[in-house]
Amino acid sequence: MPDPNRPRRPDPDPDPGFEVVEDPPPGMVKPTPPPPLKARRAEPAADEEGEREPGPRTFKRKKKKRRPVPAADEDQEARDRALAQFEWVWPALLLAVGLILCFVGAIGVGGKAAAFHTIGVLVIGLFVTVPVTIAALMVVGMLVGIEYGRLGPAILKIAAITFVVNGIMFIGDWAKLPGFLIFPISCLVSFGLFMTQFDLDVWETNTSVGAVNVLSFVANIILVGFLVVAEIRKDRKEDHDDSPDPADTGPAPRPNRGNQQPLAPAAQEPDDQ
Repeated sequence: MPDPNRPRRPDPDPDPGFEVVEDPPPGMVKPTPPPPLKARRAEPAADEEGEREPGPRTFKRKKKKRRPVPAADEDQEARDRALAQFEWVWPALLLAVGLILCFVGAIGVGGKAAAFHTIGVLVIGLFVTVPVTIAALMVVGMLVGIEYGRLGPAILKIAAITFVVNGIMFIGDWAKLPGFLIFPISCLVSFGLFMTQFDLDVWETNTSVGAVNVLSFVANIILVGFLVVAEIRKDRKEDHDDSPDPADTGPAPRPNRGNQQPLAPAAQEPDDQ
């Protein structure tokens, strides 16, 4: 019979604040998988003193980040390339074509030796025509306000136009074409090349070519005048050298001193026969 003085167990709390979980039987528990093993870099072997041998060090290449090129820079590069082609590439090709035309035409007219002589004369003539043309373009540019570009490309363009026009003249002479046909063709070609190479309109090209022709005509007159004067001096010098020397005409007569009579020449004795 229970002891009435024994302490009574308290009644369970209807809401204890926790939950009693029963452990599953041992056969129903799933083992936790081990964590995956990571590959480790092999350590370099230690030498006898316990120091590590320095192993090869690997460097990772960093990828260069390409900065986006602004659209304004791309447009400027495109304009620079187009300007270089317009100022140097096309005039150089035109100069090569003019040299070929001059060489072929000179060979057809006078032979191989004359071709080299003709090219040399044209090159020497450029030292006269190019400064005259540049001076004419500078004057026209200041008076009328025409822009011809930079000096270096302008010299190359003038030389190219000169060789092409002279090459057309030589080819026409070789082909025995009449002058009234060759001259208009060369003028039209010169006009078109001048307009396209210097990027001018028709009025600007007429003004520029007219000024160049006038100054070239004046320069040719001055050059011809110098050549004529030099030739006259050369002829006078030759005439002076060809005149007889008075010392070679015989002994000079003795001057009369007072009333002294000149000595008579000695009489020649007759020959005995």
